[in-house]
Amino acid sequence: MSNASSAYTYLNNLGYDALGEIEKPASYIYNSINIIHGHGMAGAVRCELTNGAYTWLYSYPRSVLASQDASFGNYNSTSLSRSKLLLYIACESAVSLNGYSMASAGYAKGAKCSIGFNNSVVGGDDWMRLFFQGISQNKTIQQSRDYADAMYKQDYPIYDESESPAGHSLKWGNANVRLRV
Repeated sequence: MSNASSAYTYLNNLGYDALGEIEKPASYIYNSINIIHGHGMAGAVRCELTNGAYTWLYSYPRSVLASQDASFGNYNSTSLSRSKLLLYIACESAVSLNGYSMASAGYAKGAKCSIGFNNSVVGGDDWMRLFFQGISQNKTIQQSRDYADAMYKQDYPIYDESESPAGHSLKWGNANVRLRV
């Protein structure tokens, strides 16, 4: 079982519908826990669809090139208000371009808490699995970040620190809440 699948198993056990939703376009992020897993760069994340195509999600206002692409700049300030957690497992998802990073833009559009990374991320699936392991132990979002960082450093000391997700996640919003367990 992949680490992403393990994370989805934790979410399913918590009572969330966590099928991965990889066939959904970038414009489909209105659930209470949203994981955006893809290839990131400052200001954008590219998510691959099951048919081999991909869709882009941008942090800043821009015209979208394809019907399945999306830009937070085109969302209203409450578009993500049902989202308790918006988690980006993507490189540079906390790095700004044109004034917003992916994580800060998600928070600005209503997500209660948004987490991204300020570096290139190797092993994001492993970190995500550990994060949701913490959530399943009734830890707060912040405690789960700390737990994932500590366990990741212990379990994967071989990764170059500059590419490790541990210690490089940044958050916007309230991380002192527990998600439903």
